[in-house]
Amino acid sequence: MHKRLVAQLLRAFLVAVIVFSFGASAATNKLSTSFELKNGLKVVIIPNHRVPVVCHMLWFKTGSNEDPEDLGGVAHYFEHMMFKGTNTLKEGEFSKKIAQVGGNDNAFTSYDYTAYYQVVSKDHLPLVMQLEADRMQNLLIDEKSAEIERSVISEERRSSIENNPSSMLAEKMRASLYQNTGYGRPIIGSMAEIAKIPAVKLREYYRAHYSPNNATLVISGDVTETEVRSLAEKYYGSIPAIHIAPRENPSRKTITRRDPIVYYDSKVKVPEWHRYYVAPSIMQDGIEHAFPTMLLSYILGGSETSVLYRHLVNDKKIAAYIGVRYDIMSRGRSTFSIYAVPSETVSVATLQNAIEREIKQFLNTGIDDETMTRVKNLLIAEDIYSRDSIQQMAYAYGQALTVGLNSDVMENWSAHVKAVTAKQVIDEATELFSNDTPFVTGHLLPEVKKP
Repeated sequence: MHKRLVAQLLRAFLVAVIVFSFGASAATNKLSTSFELKNGLKVVIIPNHRVPVVCHMLWFKTGSNEDPEDLGGVAHYFEHMMFKGTNTLKEGEFSKKIAQVGGNDNAFTSYDYTAYYQVVSKDHLPLVMQLEADRMQNLLIDEKSAEIERSVISEERRSSIENNPSSMLAEKMRASLYQNTGYGRPIIGSMAEIAKIPAVKLREYYRAHYSPNNATLVISGDVTETEVRSLAEKYYGSIPAIHIAPRENPSRKTITRRDPIVYYDSKVKVPEWHRYYVAPSIMQDGIEHAFPTMLLSYILGGSETSVLYRHLVNDKKIAAYIGVRYDIMSRGRSTFSIYAVPSETVSVATLQNAIEREIKQFLNTGIDDETMTRVKNLLIAEDIYSRDSIQQMAYAYGQALTVGLNSDVMENWSAHVKAVTAKQVIDEATELFSNDTPFVTGHLLPEVKKP
């Protein structure tokens, strides 16, 4: 017990030192620089000279929100096709060449963006740029390769969603809350949609969205702006810009469903309770609403010391687990979600009532100074620790810039956290949990066996 207390005090001391150091130096230490090529490619450099390694992350301003209304899953499908080969590179050779120099690569698609990244030693950065520039303009998409990838994507959906009851419930909840909008459709598409995406649609998507003037390149690691500028101009500078249709503002169409979505599955061993609220995002609602909402998520359910976890798991034993998730980065409205597992003898309905009572009590009681300080210190420490990771930095900046923010938000992240007041958090919580905020509830239950 004594050792645990000492460890806790030491961690608190270290966080305090880090936060104090941040306050003394943040204003003078700019983390990134940037420039733009003549063809519209935006380039961001985040130097980190601790080890001779770089992360090259190329972000495109297109995601599943750009899927045709009648054909979901195209953006994700196309992400897979980017590894199929070009006029000069055979299928699968891209990743093989990265692996041969000791690097790793991958890609991901979200509602608002698609990104491709490689982590290599700095002397192999020219190779990465050469490969990425090649597939940005010379990708080969034929019926045979598209058909092969169809089975891969179908299996991905089967294993990650259809064989995962929690994912199936989440899909139904988003569809209910966001209706027939980009945020309400699955990124990967449905099985029926995956089955009918033709190669011609993938080629159309490629020509419409993949160009330098629709991309942001983030280079994090052991580089200088001069080095990156020279390489970017050499490999990306000659790629022509194309006409990019203006991105439509994400739909705000949402709906509250008062009765829960109940999903039964024989694979469910432990019941789950979920609730999604439509919440502010930086892009739609500004820093003054998004940052207090982010602090709210940590205060309510961000750790074992959070309000809901402490009261419902530790004290009252009503829940076996409870957590809160909030995505501050979204082009449209965001989602504030609460997830909980009831204790063995507690029903999902009882758990829901307990959570709602705790939230009402929280709104009435408010937030003490100690809690605000603890959560702020935690978030600031996370921000500072993330600077050691070239991949985390490339991700954070790339995501922010691709949804429409500027680098100032990232440069001053901790300052924005420090500026939040307890009143702002309670005001956002009051708005979020009011009857006017659209929400949907989900119950995940074991399949009932018929007698």
